[in-house]
Amino acid sequence: MIKETLVSCTLTATVFVNTAVAQQQSSARVAISDEVVKIGVLSDMSSLYSTATGKGSLTAAQMAVADFGGNVRGRPIEVISADHQNKPDVGSTIARTWYDTRTYRKITDSARSAINVG
Repeated sequence: MIKETLVSCTLTATVFVNTAVAQQQSSARVAISDEVVKIGVLSDMSSLYSTATGKGSLTAAQMAVADFGGNVRGRPIEVISADHQNKPDVGSTIARTWYDTRTYRKITDSARSAINVG
């Protein structure tokens, strides 16, 4: 279960980074906000699913970014995390804040819980 989650999170981060590169190579360029590509890992760090996701998902996303070189289109990739505590209201508030005020381009790792914002 943990291995599946790590692979899933790593693949999600890798797909996101590869999509950004493909957009870079296309004629229609997509703006990157704040000069940083931001990825949020919204995971259960302290509740029912914390063993299966939690810190392992954050580590997997960070490893994927490091494997990719840590930047895309000459801009650094920032990975942060938050604990949604397996509570929809907490998760949706965090996601809304990330999308609205911190200009995150991707939120990942919320599939095995009551939270599903990605």
